Amino acid sequence: KQLAIQISIFATLVGMAALIALEWGAPIIQHAMGGDKGGYGDTALQVIHIRALSAPALALSSAIAGALRAMGDARSSLRAAVVANGLNLTLDLALVTGAQLGAAGAAVATVAAEWLACA
Repeated sequence: KQLAIQISIFATLVGMAALIALEWGAPIIQHAMGGDKGGYGDTALQVIHIRALSAPALALSSAIAGALRAMGDARSSLRAAVVANGLNLTLDLALVTGAQLGAAGAAVATVAAEWLACA
């Protein structure tokens, strides 16, 4: 159990570092992926910034899932993934289709789902 806590702390720190790197490097990433060409530059940059907010959650949920599987509890990991994906789908429909938020809505839905997966 102590090792799982240490891994979770380390994963959170790595995720925070990734968040900072993504926020700082968003224009570089946008350019490298060709997002500054055509009419999608602002949208691409907005999505990168929104999705960066889930970097700590993604690292933490991956660490938690690995720790659970290592302790012989793959079921809890699977349950969290199914619930998170269900939320992602529901929010995608609500935010992209219903609220007409487009790519930003999809990014927000994914961020929310990834944070839920940590709970």
